[in-house]
Amino acid sequence: MKARATFLILVLTFVVGGEMFGQTVSDSVIIDPTAVHIKPGHIAKDSMTQELEPLGIPKDRGLYLSTRDRLMQLHILGSVRFLALYDNELLDRKNAFNTYEIPVDNHKSRIPNYYSSLDQSRISFEVTRKTSGGNVFIRLESDFAGSNGYRIRHAYASFGNFLVGQTWSLFSNVSSLPLTVDTNGPSGAAKVRTPQIRFRLPIDSKNTFYAALEYSVTEVEAVDTTGLEVIELNPDLTVRWDRVFDFGKIQFSGMFTTVATKDADRNVRASIVVGGGFFGTVNINEFAKIDFQIAYGNAIARYVNVLDGQNLDTTYDPVEKKYKPLVSYGGFISYGYKWSKRINTSLSLGLAGVDVKKYQPSDAFRRSYSLSGDVFWKVVKGSRIGVEYSYGRRQDANNDAGDASRIAALFYYDF
Repeated sequence: MKARATFLILVLTFVVGGEMFGQTVSDSVIIDPTAVHIKPGHIAKDSMTQELEPLGIPKDRGLYLSTRDRLMQLHILGSVRFLALYDNELLDRKNAFNTYEIPVDNHKSRIPNYYSSLDQSRISFEVTRKTSGGNVFIRLESDFAGSNGYRIRHAYASFGNFLVGQTWSLFSNVSSLPLTVDTNGPSGAAKVRTPQIRFRLPIDSKNTFYAALEYSVTEVEAVDTTGLEVIELNPDLTVRWDRVFDFGKIQFSGMFTTVATKDADRNVRASIVVGGGFFGTVNINEFAKIDFQIAYGNAIARYVNVLDGQNLDTTYDPVEKKYKPLVSYGGFISYGYKWSKRINTSLSLGLAGVDVKKYQPSDAFRRSYSLSGDVFWKVVKGSRIGVEYSYGRRQDANNDAGDASRIAALFYYDF
């Protein structure tokens, strides 16, 4: 239902904006002589979110429709993706190799599992409206990996240095991720999309500063007998500084927010939490590169792919009878090599964990790591086949541990 409504909105936008035409067009009818027109066949770029994840649909793909005055353009992109995998241990999550979910002490009895799906297939609509003041850009991208099938990945509008909507958090950096079959990247990567209001401040050609108010829900360890409820008092304040060098690029990110609880008498108690991240890409030469990420802080588990959704932002202290933020961390290092125009490989090592408190259960998650290798072959333009082997290990507070491995293949065509 949501998908149909969104598509109707896009169609109505063009009906109101003017007649549509495809790649074979007649002369334009200029409505606003002060506006900068879209050239026939030109795909406008979004200046606010130039990061493209490794598995993202390239901007040179797709079909476009333009209004007859050439002031507005719709860019339609899509990707058909087939994932097949085999685990030597049954894991809950299939689209990502999540080392948190590895059972401990599982070496005596394993349950292998095969899985395949097309739910990573994507469809994207991008609308660019040219005005005398600059581009108004709208993007809607979705896939079918949600709990009910349909899932919104990106939905935002940008104008000038402002952006409103849902896209990658400033506490993420998808451009520093290696090309992997696992859609979440290596274990420990900071990769999350949030609703946000963002501002960009270009300093010079090599430095850019960003700030945003983002919405994310604090993930809480459920304790029914406390009578406490975690509430969101304020949005997360995130900041980011990008620096481009001749050898690559780096990014520093920060996150500031509060963790607040409300008791049965409506008394509110809050504490400030802070997190930081360092991300980047170092180009060794034209064929080889190193990608890396490091994230650390209080209540940042929801920003780390392995820890997200596991209720590891806070834990309940039974002595002080209050929720306390947990220190968590994540990161990876990856070496990538381009053997030819068609073949790419990468080798990645990832780590994620939390600082376990003494009053937590003995089987509480402490840390996990993974080692993965990927090979991608470019069949034709827009089409690739990728194969990945992943090995992961989980360790709990009592030092019990378990491991698992996965072989996965991804076949996709971007159109």
